[in-house]
Amino acid sequence: MRVARGLLVVAVVCAATAAYWQWLVIAPVRLPQPVGRWNQDLFTLYYPTYVVAYRGPQLLPAWNPYQLAGTPLLAGYVCGLFYPSRLLGIVLPPHLAIGWGTAFDLALGGLFMLACARRLGLGWAAGALATVACVLHGWISINWLRPSYFAGLMWVPAVFLAAATVVRRPSVRAGVLLGVAVACQFLTGHVQIVCYTAYGVAVAVVADLLQRRRHEALRIGAIAGAGLLAAVTVLGLTAVQLLPTLELLEHATRRTLTLQRTEPQTPSFLLLRDVVFAGGPAVLLAPVALASRRWTPLLAPALSLAAFALLIGLGTPLYTHVFFPYVPGGNLFRWPQTIDSLAAFALALLAGAGLEAARQDAWSRPRRLFAAGGALALALVSPAAMRGWTIAVVAGTLVLLALKSSRGRTAIAWLIVACVVGERATHPNRLMMPQNLPASYFAPPPAVEVLRARAPSERVLMVKNWQNRWPFTEMMGSAFGLRVVQDYEPLAPEAYQAFLRPLGGNVDEPLFWGRFHASPLSPGWRLLDLLAVRHVVMPARSAWGGERVPRFRRVYEDAEALVYENTRALPRVRLVGHWRSLPDAAAALAAVQHPRFDPWTQAVVEGVVAPPAIAGADGPPGSATIVVDEAERVDVAVEAARPALLVLADLYFPGWRVEVDGVERPLLRTDYLLRGVQLEAGAHRVRFRYAPASLRLGAATSAVTVLVLVGALLRRLARGAA
Repeated sequence: MRVARGLLVVAVVCAATAAYWQWLVIAPVRLPQPVGRWNQDLFTLYYPTYVVAYRGPQLLPAWNPYQLAGTPLLAGYVCGLFYPSRLLGIVLPPHLAIGWGTAFDLALGGLFMLACARRLGLGWAAGALATVACVLHGWISINWLRPSYFAGLMWVPAVFLAAATVVRRPSVRAGVLLGVAVACQFLTGHVQIVCYTAYGVAVAVVADLLQRRRHEALRIGAIAGAGLLAAVTVLGLTAVQLLPTLELLEHATRRTLTLQRTEPQTPSFLLLRDVVFAGGPAVLLAPVALASRRWTPLLAPALSLAAFALLIGLGTPLYTHVFFPYVPGGNLFRWPQTIDSLAAFALALLAGAGLEAARQDAWSRPRRLFAAGGALALALVSPAAMRGWTIAVVAGTLVLLALKSSRGRTAIAWLIVACVVGERATHPNRLMMPQNLPASYFAPPPAVEVLRARAPSERVLMVKNWQNRWPFTEMMGSAFGLRVVQDYEPLAPEAYQAFLRPLGGNVDEPLFWGRFHASPLSPGWRLLDLLAVRHVVMPARSAWGGERVPRFRRVYEDAEALVYENTRALPRVRLVGHWRSLPDAAAALAAVQHPRFDPWTQAVVEGVVAPPAIAGADGPPGSATIVVDEAERVDVAVEAARPALLVLADLYFPGWRVEVDGVERPLLRTDYLLRGVQLEAGAHRVRFRYAPASLRLGAATSAVTVLVLVGALLRRLARGAA
């Protein structure tokens, strides 16, 4: 019976989610519509990444050759490529996988919130109220425009529910479940909400333990043991993502942010009101929980969590003077207001508890007056836009507090839930989603075909249109299989920033996230020559100024795009007859950026590398041609007239190896940023391949952890059946 009821609940939640998604997210959008600031991440970040990860020649390649000079794809955590709902990209076109994957996360979050409410003892109406107030909270639901953020938020109820189980009934099972919940939240790709959730759990647990200290004997040892098991489970399950990401972090520009760069909010009463009422009029029931004796154990952790999250998210001195400078992780993330989602979760639980108390409790006159007065006081400060719904919910609450009939109370409770759902339904989505569009919308524009035909293995510089950011965007390369020298990558290796600094135009100064606007007049264009930037492409009617510079010539124009050729670009693979060995990266960078450095005839190599056997030889050193060009493998056919250095204008990064005629050779850091290998005279087949130890170790660790957990589960089920 319990199983059948559970399946029915799952079916109802999924059906409600599908209806919400279709009628309030997809259907209200009016087309055509440009891709602008608010929905840009869906088109310019998530869609291209899905294409590379799930629809390219190789499923989940470890390397993305289409951004910058190549970057580790699986190490970046922005899109959470190992998270289960992302894997819909394997069976669905990316634009549909993004939409239905987010709808799946919404249903999952609803089930978690409902389970959390029910575990606390809330009835079905109260649980439904808490669920709607949380997952459709305005500051949470808007994040389906950033699916990794949204998916991480949907795991908040599961993490808190598992943490509460560890504290109340510590056991091996409780520790494992907490570890699984945190691991899934991490794999969504939203590490910021993982950090904030951890602090929120700590605040709520401390508040709960303090109120229990006088009433119960605390099993501190058992709680610590379960917590340790949870940590081990998290590390094991996330190792496939965690280890490569930690390796990338060692080389990334992402360091601590300044307070201004985190973009905190300015605290005000109006801002507080907006956050509190963004879940609709359900919050009017929270004062009823405060007046009820039954829900006293919930009050301390819920109120502590809400207060903590609001004080951080609103940008109060607790954030600016304590959390940001002193709390680990406080200065790593932008938008601290993301933590307001934890306040939404806590207030939703209080609202559900208030509805349950009003439906079931026997009220004394003073407590009834306190509850009614609290609801009325909140109603007076509610936003005018929801005033009609507010009046309906307050009226229903007053009736609940006065009504004697149990059936009548239940009916009124469901009417209150309907009012909250109705108010939430008055906020339909107006922004275009990829799911709104046919597959033809994502077809390559004609300019892409021109670029593929002219120089398929060399790079492109994008000049984006900020008014309509699709299809001409930095991540156009990932979307259409072009090597675009810019991109948005929060963990862009630091070497890029140092290498390209003379070019100027860094959008994210003082940090570097791969985005820059290269003026055609910049003397730093020599560095883009080194990166084999053969073409510049921009939307039609863009003012860039390439006509004024001799190195550029216009080679294509249509109603959508302009394409310039950079006539001084080096080929992506070349042989160099002369090179210098320099002791470290700093010396190599200085040499490459020196005005007299001529990359056509010379190279610099970091470390001790033997000079060519024939010094001072003139004439071309030979030829090199790329014959296999894949994400994790590049094969080059070489005809060397004399000993030479083969330079591949792709990023030098841990995990890349090189073989010459089937024999592994040392991979040389060349020209500060690139890969090189020393060759003798003659014909050679050179293979560069990517096989990072961090990914292999991480994948093995995660696989073993999954096998252990599945084995333990099967053993437990077998014992139960016996």
